[in-house]
Amino acid sequence: MFRRELKANKFFQKPGRGFVVAKMGSPNSRAKFLCSASFPHCLMVAPTGSGKGINFVVPNLLLFSGSAVVLDVKGENFELTSRHRRSMGDKIWRFAPLDWGKPSHRYNPLDRITALPDPDQRQMEIRLLAELFLQTEDDSMKGLLDGGIDLFVACGIFAMERGKATLGEIYRLASAGGDKQKQYLTYADRVKSPAARLMFERLASTNDRTLTSYLSLLMTSGLSLWSNPAIDRATETSDFSFHDFRRTPQTAYFVAPPHDKIKALAPLVRLFFSDLLSSLHTHEPKSDEPWPVMIMLDEFDMLGRMPIVADSIKTLRSYGGHLAIVTQTIPALDKIYGEDTRMSLQGGAGVKIYLAPADPRTKAELSAAVGKTTHRVTSRSKTIGKGPFSGINVSERTEDRDLLPEDEAGRLHEDTVIILANGQHPIKATRIKYFDDRLLKPIFLAQKGQLPAPDPKDAAIRDLQGNLVRAVAQIDDLSNQVQTIAQQRSRIRPVLPEGLISQVQNKENGGDNSGSSRDAINENIQEPRVPKRMRKVNMSIRPDDLVGSGDDNVRALIQTTVKVDKITPDDDGAAVAAAE
Repeated sequence: MFRRELKANKFFQKPGRGFVVAKMGSPNSRAKFLCSASFPHCLMVAPTGSGKGINFVVPNLLLFSGSAVVLDVKGENFELTSRHRRSMGDKIWRFAPLDWGKPSHRYNPLDRITALPDPDQRQMEIRLLAELFLQTEDDSMKGLLDGGIDLFVACGIFAMERGKATLGEIYRLASAGGDKQKQYLTYADRVKSPAARLMFERLASTNDRTLTSYLSLLMTSGLSLWSNPAIDRATETSDFSFHDFRRTPQTAYFVAPPHDKIKALAPLVRLFFSDLLSSLHTHEPKSDEPWPVMIMLDEFDMLGRMPIVADSIKTLRSYGGHLAIVTQTIPALDKIYGEDTRMSLQGGAGVKIYLAPADPRTKAELSAAVGKTTHRVTSRSKTIGKGPFSGINVSERTEDRDLLPEDEAGRLHEDTVIILANGQHPIKATRIKYFDDRLLKPIFLAQKGQLPAPDPKDAAIRDLQGNLVRAVAQIDDLSNQVQTIAQQRSRIRPVLPEGLISQVQNKENGGDNSGSSRDAINENIQEPRVPKRMRKVNMSIRPDDLVGSGDDNVRALIQTTVKVDKITPDDDGAAVAAAE
């Protein structure tokens, strides 16, 4: 595409309004950046080591005016750009739950849902949240995953009622040891929400094998990540809210481990960015929300399926979002999303950026996308001999030829960038190198001071507060258990030995009131045998609940402690102490 066409198509807009994708000259030249606000989203295909951070991620973090949320593999983008973004007026958040030894801000996706006033809406949002980040690669297991999501929703509602709305609490409620059917029945008795009670009761009535499958798939699809105490601490509350990112400029760096470990953290990454997109989609920007939000999803093909990205890319612009997806190859996207959804992502992106593709499928995709040209082919032939057809014959024809053949696509220079914009001719440009660029290098070198990371002392205090909260939660659980047992015990009435009952009855009919009678009563109260495999429960019994006499013999009964070994329901549902 010629420069005049680029200018006419508004590809030379001021950096900061849209994504900066390349430049039209050497990296250290004064050539203009290619930047167009007409295309709010972009898809970059760049294999490992191709320089996507140098060319795309860092330049945009240094130039973009507005809020930003970036998946920062290895934390390099935070170190390279956070001080400049702070100098621009951004609040800086570093969410790094697995960056051992370094403090992290905290993020709890359930805080947004807990704040909703309508309980039915809270239930719906919990289910949507679960469906966004809980994934199984086996389509045949999706039915079982639905059962696991029911368990997640019920535990989420219960956790909110208990004032402990965290994913760690949902994990603990769902995976509590012992008999799961009995445990979920206990939850059903204690939860206030009718919907959650119904789900717990249905789960409790499910056969053990199916229930085990529900729980196992729930864990393997993502919830088991919260067995890690570091993940639990990092998600127990929120230091920031995505609802505020359009109101005040803020930058959040999700620091993730390197490529070989990022899959272990993928459920939390999916949850983090899905919750961001959901928050932006609650309403279009109001007059007090002037700031656009740039979203950078690096290593997109390593994160698993994120349906909300494919669903929202065509509408996100109206909600102030600018989305950049970075993947290594086209086949990696096809494997996760299928060809149709991948093509929808490409179409919604508007701008596609290719850096030195390596795999054959991506090279073929790029060659086909660049298109073909026609050229005239002239052929000459010579006829030897005499006659009207002797001599030289010349013929011409036109042939189609790839503008960028597949083999040439694989041999692109490392500084060459191929850009495909919807409705535009392909663009061949040069990649940006922020450390050599005349505009970006001074910005980068001007960064001074400490990195805007959380204060380690504050992090230690927050960890201590979190430990106290968890300890209080455990005490509350024990208190609830004690209260439940006490309520059961308050309904116990004794079944007295037959001989003792007859003596009491004789006294009621005017029998002897001597001390020997009292001794006889005491002798007849024997400690019952403990049945096998039954838990022994000690309880003080007050017989005046049954015998309405104030006589000395009855007073002796009142002073007597009977050890109850077994509790069984009688005909009217009351608890009865049965002595064997």
